[in-house]
Amino acid sequence: MSNFFPIIMIRFSEIAIKGAKTRKWFTDRLVSHIDFLLKAHEVLEYQVIKEYSRVFVKSNETKKVEEVITALTPGAVSTSEVFQCSSKIEDIQLCVKEKFFTKFKKNSTFAVQAKRTGKHPYSSVELGAKIGEFILDNNEEKGLKVDLTTPEYKLKIEVRDDKAYVFDTINRGLGGLPVGSQGKVLVLISGEREDISNIIQLYKRGAVTQIYSLQKNSEMNHEFKESITRILNFQPQLSLEEKEIYYVEHEFDVKHLLHYYTKNECLGLAVSKAVFNKLTNELPVSLPIFVPHLVTEIDEEEISKILATIL
Repeated sequence: MSNFFPIIMIRFSEIAIKGAKTRKWFTDRLVSHIDFLLKAHEVLEYQVIKEYSRVFVKSNETKKVEEVITALTPGAVSTSEVFQCSSKIEDIQLCVKEKFFTKFKKNSTFAVQAKRTGKHPYSSVELGAKIGEFILDNNEEKGLKVDLTTPEYKLKIEVRDDKAYVFDTINRGLGGLPVGSQGKVLVLISGEREDISNIIQLYKRGAVTQIYSLQKNSEMNHEFKESITRILNFQPQLSLEEKEIYYVEHEFDVKHLLHYYTKNECLGLAVSKAVFNKLTNELPVSLPIFVPHLVTEIDEEEISKILATIL
């Protein structure tokens, strides 16, 4: 019976450069959002473990957990399914043998990439060399070769104090900052694909979004409305009433927009390029306006991945 079970390691980037007190606050927001999303996706049993520069999730549904976190969790820059053991070299060797030996194909090249945090009787280079030697000695019949430049297979080991994590994949997450760690932004939508991407970009910057439609409810494309509504499920801070999109009832009225903006205590306004060009002369110069895609392109792959994962 195996002594090693997979867990999901979650890395963050921008949070890691914060001071200790601020980092804890941001990490708490990230953990809270992970908890919200896993419950929403009916992951029945799991445990979220918060460490100084990593968050871990233990669950019997690791594939589902990793899919939800990578696709839907701003603040998580990447994830890996890892196997945990002690930082002792003999335990790391046993983990590698039990869980990864089948990954080494005949006559292939490989590299062991190791890094560590804390005090250990070995350096990162020494650890990588010892595990590489162990792999060669125990797989002589496969004709394996070490290639540190362009290996066909990479085995990764991360040692953190008295624990080691062994893995071979890193999946890119949304990155940015946890949802709810920044202020509220009012997003003007007009039924464009860019509107969906704008909301996602604001999530990735930690904002909570209110949605204000420049089109009437009856004029808005049903599929577009459904996509917006589903994406709003990112936001555990919003009540069900607030999740509903506000639609103009008659013609667009800038005074009503500003009233709605103030009433909802928004800190900025986000618009598409087309809306920005149309309304820029009607809005007060003191109003912070964000046009996320004024320079960057819309990431269609990101939008599709999010919509495919959200329930």
